[in-house]
Amino acid sequence: MRQSLIKEHRLELFSCKADYIVAREKRPYAEGEVVIKPVLESFVEIFEGEVFQKTVRDAIAGVALSSNTITRRIESMGKDLREQIYDDFRSSPYITLAIDESTDITSEAQLLVHGKFACGCRIVEELLCCLTLHSTTTGHDIFMILFSRRISLIGFVSESVASTALHR
Repeated sequence: MRQSLIKEHRLELFSCKADYIVAREKRPYAEGEVVIKPVLESFVEIFEGEVFQKTVRDAIAGVALSSNTITRRIESMGKDLREQIYDDFRSSPYITLAIDESTDITSEAQLLVHGKFACGCRIVEELLCCLTLHSTTTGHDIFMILFSRRISLIGFVSESVASTALHR
């Protein structure tokens, strides 16, 4: 039983690392199924008769690398990372927000909200969100989009301020 769990954990870890590499290199998600898996199968063929060959063949058969699976895992990793950043931001005793307006390649205005906060003994700066400005980029428009998203943004700030006030 324990050996089976360890094997499943290793296969899941391999799948996540393969998905991460595909995402980091900005490759199409289908490459997991059409490139990575065939390369591993070729590896097994080349090392026919080696001690590890059966283990690797069984592992390849147990790994899911379809584009839908990779998409789901990458979204899950992104959501988990976002939650970790938000938790660190909320629990920090010192925070700052910086708001910057930029234009993407389609000439659409984007509002970037950066947070700088203490995390352990270091100062961390993270992009908290990117909001699209659909009309003009006046101060009023920026205020209105931030106000309309106040639940998420104010939640970060108010929780951080409240926790700081409790520590004093």
